[in-house]
Amino acid sequence: MNQFSTLKMALTALWINKVRSILTLLGIVIGISAVVVIIASGEGVQNFVLNQIQSFGTNVMTVMPGGSDDDRMGPPAAVMGVTVTTLTMDDMYAIGDPRNVPDVLDVGAASAATQVVIPGIEDDIFVALYGVSPSYFSISNMDLVEGDAFTEDDVKEISTVAVIGDTVKTKLFGDEDAVGQKIKLGNHRYRIVGVLEGGTTFGIDMGKMVYVPVTTAQKLLLGVDYVSEIMIRVTSEDRIEAARADVQNLLRERHRITDSKNDDFTIRTIKDALATIQMVMGALTLFLAAIAAISLLVGGIGIMNIMLVSVTERTREIGLRKAIGAKRKDILIQFLLEAVLLTGIGGLVGFIFGISGAALTAVIGNWSFHISWQAIVLPMLMTAFFGVVFGMYPAVRASRLDPIAALRYE
Repeated sequence: MNQFSTLKMALTALWINKVRSILTLLGIVIGISAVVVIIASGEGVQNFVLNQIQSFGTNVMTVMPGGSDDDRMGPPAAVMGVTVTTLTMDDMYAIGDPRNVPDVLDVGAASAATQVVIPGIEDDIFVALYGVSPSYFSISNMDLVEGDAFTEDDVKEISTVAVIGDTVKTKLFGDEDAVGQKIKLGNHRYRIVGVLEGGTTFGIDMGKMVYVPVTTAQKLLLGVDYVSEIMIRVTSEDRIEAARADVQNLLRERHRITDSKNDDFTIRTIKDALATIQMVMGALTLFLAAIAAISLLVGGIGIMNIMLVSVTERTREIGLRKAIGAKRKDILIQFLLEAVLLTGIGGLVGFIFGISGAALTAVIGNWSFHISWQAIVLPMLMTAFFGVVFGMYPAVRASRLDPIAALRYE
């Protein structure tokens, strides 16, 4: 029997029991759809996060207080919610000295954040307040839509000036100009010198931020003498590692550290962040895809069950075909082909639904839709694998039926 006839018989058998066939392949459709959506959406989220990080520039690195347990990959103590006081403004000024770090282009510092309440036009506004140095705005690629940032003189004089986000400006002053207006933060009134352009970064509304000179935040709002972050812009991406080494040596000398294992600071570059994000997102996507694949396993078991039922129902047909000359191989190929066709059709439909679901998720999540070869090849391989694995046993069982016993079957 030629392969075309075998394929035609397999399709006819599936069409005769079309309702059962449709219900059987639903498990494959759901499983493949879930796998495609998770992989494609995971890639979209990963690209979104990577683009957000890269927007800071690949020649930027950050110094945070507290050592890392695992060189560059472990989180510093400050990230784990531990208050660490090992970085100061003097450290920032020392890093900014080209005699200490020749490749440094710009350096800025930030104090710990605090939440403050500002009386608004209609209701109170809860904002996150940071103390920063003027360079922090340019290093972080923050754009002002009104006024200017405060100056180094404001930092030295502990001036009560502020830069607010555009969301805060709208809620406080509506369409009026904000520059020159005053707001109360803590026990002091601050003159607004600039308004930052809003936007969302990592799901955070940057328009709800308020920034004051770092020394003002330390002395008047927080009562501390340390900083929580130092950001450094290097002359070029090629010089980032050389600058990292210079900063490490400088801080070790300033903090009297003789053993690198006792570092009380952690330096992160954008490349470090990108590598970490890619590793974490890749592992998470793979984990979720493995969970989604469980539904494929259930669907495969359902196909095997239905094929076994089909073998039982068509026992006389199998016996008749063998009696007129069909070989065991012909019977095996036919039933195996039926199982593969079921999983293949289910996989194709599931892939279409998965692509549609991933595109819809990208629109809702506001990230770019991206489909890689993994999201295409992996579902195809899984579909073929489950079709062969779960169709093999019923096909072998059908091929081994004794034709005389099969013809007598009622």
